[in-house]
Amino acid sequence: NRFAWALLTEKEYAGKYNALALKCSEQSNKLTNLDNWAYVDTLALAAFETGNTARAIELEKKAIELSGGRSSNALQSALARFEKGLHQDRLPGDAH
Repeated sequence: NRFAWALLTEKEYAGKYNALALKCSEQSNKLTNLDNWAYVDTLALAAFETGNTARAIELEKKAIELSGGRSSNALQSALARFEKGLHQDRLPGDAH
């Protein structure tokens, strides 16, 4: 998950590896049965950055539910951004 998050958020990678990040995040979520809010948040971002906004919104809502209020501002902000369809850089560590 950390590798996928870095690929998605570090400026030096700037969208070059979004498809790889998506694959890595899908694998980490498969291993955790989509039950870790931080991993689901990463998957939501990967989905968004690879053009699947509807899936990103669905996943971010799941991350919010799983988080139990942890990082709720960052997660709510991500959800709002996904709902608006905006592709803006997230700062590393926003929700992790």
